[in-house]
Amino acid sequence: MHTKSIFILLIFVLQTSFLSAQKEKNKTYWQFNLQYGFVFQQEPFYHIMAPAHVKAASLEYGFLSKGNLLWQKVHRFPNYGIGFHYMDLANPDVLGHAWSFFGFLKYTAFRKHPQKLVGNAQFGISYLTRKFDLESNIYNLSIGTKVNVYGSLSADGQIKLSPKFYWQYGLGLTHYSNGSFATPNLGLNILSVRTGIRFNLYDAFPNYQDIPKPEPFQKTHYLLISSWAGIREEYPVDSAKYLSTVLSINYQFSPYYDKKAGIGADFMHEEYIKRKIIRLNDKEYTKASDLFRVGIYGSYDFVFSRFQLFTHLGAYIYNQLPSPTKFLYERVGLNYALSKKLKATIMLKLHYFEADYFAGGLAYQIQL
Repeated sequence: MHTKSIFILLIFVLQTSFLSAQKEKNKTYWQFNLQYGFVFQQEPFYHIMAPAHVKAASLEYGFLSKGNLLWQKVHRFPNYGIGFHYMDLANPDVLGHAWSFFGFLKYTAFRKHPQKLVGNAQFGISYLTRKFDLESNIYNLSIGTKVNVYGSLSADGQIKLSPKFYWQYGLGLTHYSNGSFATPNLGLNILSVRTGIRFNLYDAFPNYQDIPKPEPFQKTHYLLISSWAGIREEYPVDSAKYLSTVLSINYQFSPYYDKKAGIGADFMHEEYIKRKIIRLNDKEYTKASDLFRVGIYGSYDFVFSRFQLFTHLGAYIYNQLPSPTKFLYERVGLNYALSKKLKATIMLKLHYFEADYFAGGLAYQIQL
């Protein structure tokens, strides 16, 4: 994969989107951003890997909500689009450079003043030019693959310079990780300040006050049955990869269009914990039942039309890998409705915000 090819592909996609938007008379904009920050030192050796400040630049192509869809009304008419991000990771010989392609969703904090304060969430895929290597790069103890997941959260203020131009400024967190598909995977977390210029390809901002509010919502109960399968690599580096499977049953209550809350139970078979049980418990072997874990969790979901972003906080009730720091687990993921009942689903399981593994699968929803 070459950065020049990625850039050419990005320009083609953005140009195609621009022409399509102009044809359909969508309100669109371009935005160019600069970032300056530092790699968060989650371990003492990070100050050696990333001793300098990081610098970044990004280009975004965005769409303004028209307000004709239910999810746009419910979520305060967010902006959405695609973009390209480059980051210098402060140590080119060890950490290299990061090139990312992402989709984004921007929320307005105030309905009556939608241009004042914006929350910005970005998610995509990233290519890092350097990774850990036993022969050529043993000092990179954070990332074990060149292809990683890219994520970013920021809060941005805006100042109107003219009807076409806005100056933006803010504070953000950027994250790179492979979800423990390969070790090491401590990940990179970057805190940064942001500034940018937005150029609107429209003359007037939409008057959302004239758009009727959604119809009253009828509270609904669901049962969601999900099944995931994922792979992770266990230490030492470059060892075998292990399969993990999860069956989850989640009771959900939906008080409004955009949210669901519930409780659930997980039935997990995770092969990678075999080596940890032997090492931590001073055993020579494990029983087949040792690789099973059972957990209960609370859930909270955010609904965007066919997309459903979910968050779970769980606790093990059967676990043969006892550890005071691993009693709880977290999960974040995304469901996409293929039909009224069937969903495609991806998730990331974590322990105290340290990635455990990525997994994908299917979910089946039953309305009660």
